[in-house]
Amino acid sequence: MPRIGSVSADQSQISTDVSVLAADGVAVCTVFVSLKQERQEDGEPLDVSGFDASKVVVSVTPSTGVVITQPTGTVTTTAIATFTSTNAATVSVGATAFGRTITGNASVVVGGGAPPEPDPGDPFFSDDFAGTQKNPADGFTYNSTGSRVSVVSFAGFNCLRFRYGPDASGADSSAEQRFNMGRDLSELWLEYYVYIPSNFALRADFPANNKFLSLWPTSYSTVGDTYVVTEFERNGTDTSRARILGYGDQFYANGTTIRGGDAVMNSNFISAARAGAWHRIRVHYKLASGPGETDGVYEGWLGDSLMWRSRTDWVFWSTGGNNFVRNGYLFGWANSGYTDETLFHLRNLRFYDSDPNWSF
Repeated sequence: MPRIGSVSADQSQISTDVSVLAADGVAVCTVFVSLKQERQEDGEPLDVSGFDASKVVVSVTPSTGVVITQPTGTVTTTAIATFTSTNAATVSVGATAFGRTITGNASVVVGGGAPPEPDPGDPFFSDDFAGTQKNPADGFTYNSTGSRVSVVSFAGFNCLRFRYGPDASGADSSAEQRFNMGRDLSELWLEYYVYIPSNFALRADFPANNKFLSLWPTSYSTVGDTYVVTEFERNGTDTSRARILGYGDQFYANGTTIRGGDAVMNSNFISAARAGAWHRIRVHYKLASGPGETDGVYEGWLGDSLMWRSRTDWVFWSTGGNNFVRNGYLFGWANSGYTDETLFHLRNLRFYDSDPNWSF
């Protein structure tokens, strides 16, 4: 356990998953307090590891109409709190840790209405699932899906529903929506909202990975093609981190699979702390500019927080000649599995082939 005085007030950080929050007492803002140690022999602060989360106290100023759920339990390096509010105001989110006030804070605009819709722009395809159905158009098609994916009305929106579990010990389930964008793209921006179910809890320690998103050109398993996968990987019963994988001979050697390495992979991705609320997902994929170039990128955000980003030495270029993305899937196989029936909902699906100039 860290001692009072071992937590760095300057190096520790406070962040939130949203910058705008509805003043309805229902919408939830998640607060992350990542702690650093103050004194190290090499002069560099290190993460505080294994501490009593109740030693971290989150505050919201002004506090009128605010209800805070404080961090609990024993955590690794980041304490998680949530708050709701019924009072429209720009609030400052602060924290103390082991009696020390964290220097920085986060700002949230309460009273911004419902979760923000996708930025205006010119998507080449969008689907709000009007008529409680999938609406392919302009060359975009939905491909194979099973009975565990359907279009339903949920929380005032028409949504794709992905149904997982209940899974017995050792059993897994899959809910996957494949799509063909109807065009070959060297760069793609993708945006949608996901509702994380209130009973979110992963079943198994191993295997720990669950598919979230994948993009590829012609065939999911063609050697030499550029394709990427995002998973959410269990790092606790009620939490997961984003993990990215790249496949194909553009990654160092024929058939090599690159599993993260020094890529950005946020440890606060799909979690119980985010459950019972909508979260905006944004993804950007860019192919390299040519053979051997390392200027390609694969990155994604949940709310305003970066969740994953590819390594800078990945070569997003296919020796097989398929230097584009055309296909993909949303969600997919759950290798961790779910003890209870667990329903994810997805709405406001947007695909762009030019920069929509997102703001965060």
